[in-house]
Amino acid sequence: MNLLLKTCTVRSWQWRDRDAIVRHANNRKVSNNLRDRFPYPYTARDARNWLDMVVDAKPETNFAIDVAGEAVGGIGFTPQHVV
Repeated sequence: MNLLLKTCTVRSWQWRDRDAIVRHANNRKVSNNLRDRFPYPYTARDARNWLDMVVDAKPETNFAIDVAGEAVGGIGFTPQHVV
């Protein structure tokens, strides 16, 4: 999936995103603003575990936010049966 926007692209996660995930996620300010289950420090193993879950997931519900060719964050949703 690729959604080209003015300032970023929302796209499918890729294995090549691992190092960028660690670089941006291993930040106390980031972890303080996310759910308690988000690890800090954030390691390459954490990134690999995340990518294991999302790279080939069907349906695809988690996406990378890409700025200038680098994943800088993510966005996702959880499908519900009753809305």
